[in-house]
Amino acid sequence: MTAYDFLVDYFESRGLPLGDTPEQKRTVDYLTRGLIDSMGLVTLIMDVETHFGITLAAEHMQSDAFLTIGGLAGIIETLRSGNT
Repeated sequence: MTAYDFLVDYFESRGLPLGDTPEQKRTVDYLTRGLIDSMGLVTLIMDVETHFGITLAAEHMQSDAFLTIGGLAGIIETLRSGNT
C-alpha cells in the first residue's frame, strides 16, 4: 500500500470527506478544512509512524507539504526510502 492510499483510506474510513477526484484528495488541506483536530493530528502521526516504521520530525510537521494528503504522502515515501 502506498502512503497516499494509506492516507486516503485513513481519512475516508473515519468518514472524513477529502473530495471526489484524485486531485482534490491529493491537495486537500485537512487542517484548514477542519477534518481533524489537534488530538486527531496526534493520532494520525502515531498511526503513520507505526504503520510505516518511520519517525516524523518537527521539521516535517512544520512543512507546508505536511498539510495535504499528497504532501504528507511524499514526506512518508521520502522517509521510507531512507532520504531525509
